[in-house]
Amino acid sequence: MRVFRKLPVGNESAELMLMDQQLHKGTSMHFPGIMKVAAIAVTVALVGCQDLKPLQTDISNLSSQITQLRSEVQNVQASANQANRSAQSASQSANDAQSKANQALAAAQASQAAVDATNEKIDRMFKHKLSK
Repeated sequence: MRVFRKLPVGNESAELMLMDQQLHKGTSMHFPGIMKVAAIAVTVALVGCQDLKPLQTDISNLSSQITQLRSEVQNVQASANQANRSAQSASQSANDAQSKANQALAAAQASQAAVDATNEKIDRMFKHKLSK
């Protein structure tokens, strides 16, 4: 709260000085409280900084673990890619083998049909000679 005293009219600079003194008096009363709070905050911050070293060590350990895990993930990914390529190759080999087996079956069936036809001819020839 500002208090102004009435001074004689010609003394305006004195009135301004009183206003200035009152203004500084009001802020200086709050200044020690602000300083105390700031000092406490700085003290808490400095005490907290002492606890950062174990955290920094933990962060460093976590960082190295992350690097190791990335390496392991890359190795696993490479192994999975290799296994996938091997599986695709095996699948292609199996398809090729199935195709050859189908060709062999078709050839065997054609041969069996030829053998059956030949046997039938032979049987007809024997029957024909016997009937004479």
